Amino acid sequence: MKTSLFLIAVEIIVKRLFSLDYKWNARQRPEDFSRKGKIGFVNIIAITLNFLKKSIQQELRDFFSRVRHEDIRVSKQAYLEARYKLKPDAFSILLDDTMDLAAHTPEMKMFHGFRVLAIDGSLLNLEDTPALRGHFGTNNDCAAARISAVADVLNEGIYLDAQIGKTTVCEKDYALLHHLKIAAYNIEKPVLLYDRGYVSAEMFSDLLDKKLRFVFRLKRKFNHQIDQLPIGDHTVTVVVKRKVFTLRVVKFRLKSGVIETLVTNLTPEEMPAELFPELYNLRWGVETAYRSVKKTLQLENFSGTSPLFVKQDFFAIIFLKNMAAFAKWDTIQRLPAKAGRLRFRLKGGLRLKPSERRFAEAN
Repeated sequence: MKTSLFLIAVEIIVKRLFSLDYKWNARQRPEDFSRKGKIGFVNIIAITLNFLKKSIQQELRDFFSRVRHEDIRVSKQAYLEARYKLKPDAFSILLDDTMDLAAHTPEMKMFHGFRVLAIDGSLLNLEDTPALRGHFGTNNDCAAARISAVADVLNEGIYLDAQIGKTTVCEKDYALLHHLKIAAYNIEKPVLLYDRGYVSAEMFSDLLDKKLRFVFRLKRKFNHQIDQLPIGDHTVTVVVKRKVFTLRVVKFRLKSGVIETLVTNLTPEEMPAELFPELYNLRWGVETAYRSVKKTLQLENFSGTSPLFVKQDFFAIIFLKNMAAFAKWDTIQRLPAKAGRLRFRLKGGLRLKPSERRFAEAN
């Protein structure tokens, strides 16, 4: 039987929730949650992870009546006071557990032997309060936060790292933090995909030092020598910010007629030039993952207006995204091969025989 990522993750998370180490690292002060209260430490974590999108009072009633099957009356104020006793680590630790599991699952889908990871950043709109402006910064003169993430684009957009912080911090600085996490995971043959805004001498140096494979989309005028290259597969030695790099440049023409330029350290033996259009196109999976957390999981609908609550909610939602991705990954692994092919054909708008359509919809 194939691995069930969702069930393994549930076992890991339950064990984590009831461990003393987790409680010590998750609470703000040693005296917090030291006595058994009406809500309790594990309950406050579970309630916050219960996708809070109704009024808080209604969510509390639903949790204790449907999840705990108890008639416990907890006020909104008591819940919020308990939340203030938690660090953001209470949820980032659980998220790390899911990311570690995903990083070390050997059955993950790969592209010609490589684990395809896309790095990208985004901005979160926050309620425009002085506290949030002061802590995170602004965008278009409204409170906002910058987020950055690494998504496994071939495996349901599972996140392998996620950061939140000030809008004044450059996306490349967050990417450098992602490199540390990816290198520490020791993932089998990862290749990292980046858009044009990430290209820099510092990024090249850091990735080469960590022996990580990469593909950057290159903007024009980044390097005159590369701009002059014809369509094709080239190895060039370039100087960027007084640093010398030997890189591979793959140029090809898109259907629109635009010439795309990619720079990489993948060798021709590792990745033939004709595969690069398909490989780089996979980067859009990180955009899909962001849409999932912003639209479906309503990431910007925060449960509070303090920086603490924003950080807690961010890590909680990314954790839920990974758990949902695990469940979807499990389901796809168990689909009959024929059903998977037929669903792909349906998605592409192809005509099916009535018997084929019934089989695909039933499976």
